[in-house]
Amino acid sequence: MHEEFEVVDPSGLRLCNTISLLVPAQTYHVNCGWTKEVSLPVVEEYTCRLLLALQEVLPGDIQEYFGLSKREVEVLVETLVHNKLAVYSNDGHLAPSPMLLDRTKGNPNVAASLTKYEECIEEPVIELLTLSVMPKSRYNSSRFGLYEIPIPHEHKSLSTNQVAETFGSQYRAYLDTARQQDRDSKRKRLYKVGACEIGRPVQIPVDIDIWLLPSSTGDVQVIKRASEKVGDIRQRPLSMELESRISDYLSGIKLSTGGLSLTEFCRAFYDIVLNRYVDGNGLDINRWLMDHHLRKTGYDNQNTRAMIGPIYADNNRITITRTLQELAKNWEEGVSHNALWLSSSVPLWAANSALLTEFCGKVAKQLSEERKARGKITALLPADDVNDIYRLRKAYHSRIPNGLGFKGQDLQDKVEVFLIPGQLAVVQYHFQPSQESAVTVPIGYLTHDPERLKRVESFLNHRLQHRGNPEVLWSQDNNDNVASLLGKSWMQALGLEI
Repeated sequence: MHEEFEVVDPSGLRLCNTISLLVPAQTYHVNCGWTKEVSLPVVEEYTCRLLLALQEVLPGDIQEYFGLSKREVEVLVETLVHNKLAVYSNDGHLAPSPMLLDRTKGNPNVAASLTKYEECIEEPVIELLTLSVMPKSRYNSSRFGLYEIPIPHEHKSLSTNQVAETFGSQYRAYLDTARQQDRDSKRKRLYKVGACEIGRPVQIPVDIDIWLLPSSTGDVQVIKRASEKVGDIRQRPLSMELESRISDYLSGIKLSTGGLSLTEFCRAFYDIVLNRYVDGNGLDINRWLMDHHLRKTGYDNQNTRAMIGPIYADNNRITITRTLQELAKNWEEGVSHNALWLSSSVPLWAANSALLTEFCGKVAKQLSEERKARGKITALLPADDVNDIYRLRKAYHSRIPNGLGFKGQDLQDKVEVFLIPGQLAVVQYHFQPSQESAVTVPIGYLTHDPERLKRVESFLNHRLQHRGNPEVLWSQDNNDNVASLLGKSWMQALGLEI
């Protein structure tokens, strides 16, 4: 099955970023009593209808009416009496019980049913921002290192009564999500909630899609859509209250200042197109989106094209892998390339789970001419001490294959560079579409134009120089060293020992 480009919305609406956050949650073991309405077997049901229609019958009448044997009618009557659907009158007749009359309102055309009671231990997951019952799911390791939303003070230690009340008010949502294969779950009712115990804490990954919608008035609209990924395709929308809590968290994150300005970025990378949209207020993203929709943001040759959104977004990943497929036609047999990924200082850089993991896996395959081999993708990050190393490993090691640490926090600013030396580069600047959120959108270009590649390589070389020997923070292959990740030519260019 071939991957296709994202369909362009006629209004210019564009998905420009997807970030993943972790919502704190807790599992509980709750002792519950359930009641369930169960349909009667056909003979029992029609016997009840006969009782309701005639009010009183003899067991022999039932035997004759249904053509049963003496033993069969004895078992039938015993079952109805045991289930409190029928009673004996003073003169030995069989009559409808008060319970049967109550359930059917005395109407013989209404089907009777039994109520069964069972006790079991349920294991609900309750997220701790709004106390909502969430579906239980298995989460893969790609979520590790994502930003964790802190637990509100009032929800840090819930009482047993609070858990019971929360579960009791949302048990229907729990049944709908936890027992999708149980056809009888809709007939179940919660009868009581008994003792409950605390289980293990969990973190629920949620994806926030950031859409930008241009307008004729000049104001771009930022649209956020949050959802929890349930399976490979399905996504479960979040409640408005939970979305609001997530928005509050994003608005509280601060962006760093300093580093290259947008004008300096355009000059450094000769971004003649993006430079047209820079004014005194920053980037006129509304006008850029409208022109991009009309295909007016083309560069001076076919080897360079505009790119908005993170490189791991589906549409951008497909563009990068297809470009690499074309470039690979001119590679020597058996050659493999490395990709160097200069990180950005924006707090939500690479804050993604599934998309980022998929990007690294698929692009690494494209970096090698051999089918079974893979190239290396290495993030370049500032690491001055052991605390930085620990933090960076925790944040990225499960989602980015390799990491190199360089001295100096000024390694990062709002610029992001993804470079495959001599082959391809993506350079982007992170702008903030809304002052009410720390979410940024990277924008710039993808190029395999030789002159622009030289500019990008010169910029990265200058940014990495005079920082001493880098340190391998983590690697997919434990035998990797600096030379295998950075490449010998870059080691020589930086004056490092090979």
